Amino acid sequence: AQVSPFHPNLLGALSSALHAEMAELPRTTTWEAVHSMNWLRLCRLTYQDREGKTRLWEAVVRTTRAIPSGSERSEADAVAVLAVLHSAKQPPRLLLVRQFRPPMGCETIELPAGLIDPGEMPVQAAARELHEETGYVVGETALRTAHVSQPVCLSPGMTNECVRLVQLDIDGDAPENRLPQQQLEESEDISVITVPVLLRRTRSDCQAGFRYAAIC
Repeated sequence: AQVSPFHPNLLGALSSALHAEMAELPRTTTWEAVHSMNWLRLCRLTYQDREGKTRLWEAVVRTTRAIPSGSERSEADAVAVLAVLHSAKQPPRLLLVRQFRPPMGCETIELPAGLIDPGEMPVQAAARELHEETGYVVGETALRTAHVSQPVCLSPGMTNECVRLVQLDIDGDAPENRLPQQQLEESEDISVITVPVLLRRTRSDCQAGFRYAAIC
């Protein structure tokens, strides 16, 4: 059996500090939608600070989820996939994707990721997104042994979006993974990168104008 180079409790440890019991104050009290587009809503929030004073905030919410009613905790909108590719001929490698991100104005190097569909479990969403973006197929054993984090907030000053980090071990020697074929949508232009799991970003990548998301 392949042994993941990441500690089994790594993802849980990364997110456990974010989910401690909340004190009565401060707390968010109301959300109000100000403007809605295809995928995002701009909202006005009111919250009470530690002294009980009411203050205002602005935030963005995905249209694929309901507007919160108050200080309820956010469930995950999406998954980010920490996929380690194992092969008898090469050391373990991390699967990454490179794509142009219009808000950044450049290409970024990221973990494969995507929204969780209605009725879908995080592990199922991770396997689907990984196959679509990289072409690699997740085996049944990997699905059963996947590690899933608690919801992790990525930009809490701007949005309530949360993701679950899903760690998967991929058998690169499986017949279905010898010639992986991406399943991209018409609007997607994604390149797959594999790097040794201990590799850090290089000077040449930085000079080329790439920005790293989720793994910096």
